[in-house]
Amino acid sequence: MSQPKRLEPTGWQRALLQSKLLQSKLLQSKLLQSKLLQSKLLQTKPDAPNRARRQVATGLASLLAGLLLPVQARAALPPILPFEPDTLQKIVAGQRGQPFWLVLWDLNCPYCIVSLRLLGERQRTNPDLRVLSVATDSIEEADTLAARLQELGVRGAAFAFGEAAPEALRYAIDPAWRGEKPRSYYYDANGKRKLFVGVLRSEQLQPLRP
Repeated sequence: MSQPKRLEPTGWQRALLQSKLLQSKLLQSKLLQSKLLQSKLLQTKPDAPNRARRQVATGLASLLAGLLLPVQARAALPPILPFEPDTLQKIVAGQRGQPFWLVLWDLNCPYCIVSLRLLGERQRTNPDLRVLSVATDSIEEADTLAARLQELGVRGAAFAFGEAAPEALRYAIDPAWRGEKPRSYYYDANGKRKLFVGVLRSEQLQPLRP
């Protein structure tokens, strides 16, 4: 029997993995240096010159500040929220009569990325364009999903499948949906929606009539 073809990570996936690996190594190095400086500070005699104690304390403070950088970088990513069976109802109610696009996607769907990139580009010229995205990937992939959306320039509430069974979550979005993607919905100001299957085209993003 032939072995299943192994999927190689794309360029942005490799970059993200390398970045995380580098951050992990830097964090381990800084933690080691921090322990050494703490030990040196504790060993400094009380009657030692203030200058020497200040130098050690300053070095420790700098290292601690450096340890916060990966956390700050992660906080800069757009949040990914868990999508549960009642989430869509809350989304529609929360839009308060504003039209919006709901885009279904996942990390391994190249055609979904084409649609998201188009929406991101359109948002740069039309800040009022509302885009909400739901990834069928697990919420455990939140960091990777957030980095991808940020790279594509997509702004708006973003979700990933939560703890409920994927079948239940798909049904909550559309009972007729069996998981095929790309798939998008346009919701008008009255909450009525129109289905778009396949890659979105520029002309489809023009204001739609109810």
